[in-house]
Amino acid sequence: MASYIKCYRDFSGGLSEAANDHMADNQLRAAKNIMPGDGFGIARAFGTEHAFPQLPEPDFNQRAEAIVELTLADGSIQTLAFVSYPAAHQKLCRLAADGSAWQDLVVDIARMRSYFIHANKLYWLTGTAIKCYDGTAINDLSVSPAGESATAEEVALWNRVKRAVAVEQRGQRWFYATPENEVIFSEIGDPAAVRLSNIININTRDDDTITALQEFSGGLLIFKRRSVHFLTGWDFAGGSDIVLLRLNVTSGTAFPRTVRLMENAVLYLGMNGVYRLHAPSYSGEVSTEHLSLNRISEALSAAGTLDDAFAEVWENTYFLSIRSRDTGDTHEYRYFPQHDAFFGEYTQRASCYALLHDGRLYLGLFYGYFAVYDKQSRHYISDIDGSEVAIPILAVTKGFDVAGNMAQDVRLRRLLLAARQYAESASHLTLRVKTDAADLQYVLSLLDTAESLTYGEGDLGETFWGWQDTVTKQLEIKRRGKRISFYLSDETIDEPLLIYGLALLYQRRRPRGETAGVSRQLVDYTQEGGSA
Repeated sequence: MASYIKCYRDFSGGLSEAANDHMADNQLRAAKNIMPGDGFGIARAFGTEHAFPQLPEPDFNQRAEAIVELTLADGSIQTLAFVSYPAAHQKLCRLAADGSAWQDLVVDIARMRSYFIHANKLYWLTGTAIKCYDGTAINDLSVSPAGESATAEEVALWNRVKRAVAVEQRGQRWFYATPENEVIFSEIGDPAAVRLSNIININTRDDDTITALQEFSGGLLIFKRRSVHFLTGWDFAGGSDIVLLRLNVTSGTAFPRTVRLMENAVLYLGMNGVYRLHAPSYSGEVSTEHLSLNRISEALSAAGTLDDAFAEVWENTYFLSIRSRDTGDTHEYRYFPQHDAFFGEYTQRASCYALLHDGRLYLGLFYGYFAVYDKQSRHYISDIDGSEVAIPILAVTKGFDVAGNMAQDVRLRRLLLAARQYAESASHLTLRVKTDAADLQYVLSLLDTAESLTYGEGDLGETFWGWQDTVTKQLEIKRRGKRISFYLSDETIDEPLLIYGLALLYQRRRPRGETAGVSRQLVDYTQEGGSA
């Protein structure tokens, strides 16, 4: 009987939480520290390197909540960090000009809610004031009156602005969201100039509160915990063209740091997953899409109540970190729009993200460490002692129906694995397969290479994968079954790994059944209207 071959090369579909029969062939049941590789294969995620010195007096609860670059009027750049420590307050730190150490600018400040940079100055909200740092000193921002001095009404309005929970710049105006469900906007060019008429009420029946603001598609998105609103129009002074719409979404967000712009869209973490708001070119209306349904929704639910969540977009990828209130664990997931796929979890635990002037993605870590993602790195940075640690990987496929007919058994002969060869690096890998036959399941440890995958091009490389700089491993299986799943894992530090694909050589077996329990009965067709 002839042998057949079946190839599985494309695993670009990312994570799936659907049942096996509803999963696409290119989706994975687990993708720990895995990302799409060349030719739709799967690769070990790139790692991190140390970025800045460790904060003084390290403590597990001491971590950066925001990393900010401030360009001063003379062109110099200061690197700042809002740092949380065991108390309920924060401190603002500045990196020394020579990059050797962090200096405390101010300690025991109220937690920063939101910030913006204007005219070479850093402004941030504390819930009781708007602070301003000009590179040398920190002061409170005060209202700019319409006349020579502020009136009582202007002072009262400014006191509401100082309690703002979010701020966003749109054009030359600044919009402040208050706990009273108001959006108060400034006059043109001055973030401290507000007038009594510059108020828009965002009230809903459930008395929900505003959590975030985001400029988008010529308007302003206003996020509450359970709803999202879209404010459009430019004539704020006259109010003639202002339109406020409530979008058709099932959830707003409780995590303002997850709201990020990405490819003419806004992504955010809602109560039951990641949502995408976008404005199609053929329509001015904002439409919504639930991205994470049947993909990472179960993982988000398993984390329990979230203590914090934050995100950043870097190189067309949405990086999302969540921190569980129940366990304190932090996990990262990534959304790749080019594949419309989520991958994760990623085990480099972060406390914040930051995009700095060099275009790289920086991370705050626990114990006062800082790291930066580096595509040439093959290790993570431990947030316990700052050491270099391995990037453990785990990829689990669906159970493939080998013959394409669940009534037909196959005899598995050989398994072929095509992997990238690296001339100067070893590439270790452990591969297991699970097959089903009768009522038994086999878990076989098939491959644990102790040698580097560096010896020549695989014989089947050009035939089955196209020409690639690969090596093909061949493993004997000799098992009977209908479905087969692959488990690929490795915990070796400082080694690249790229798997181009897997293939099975198998032999079909004749479908067999038994007649036990099956009875026959003659049918009287005359009762069905036919002829005898």
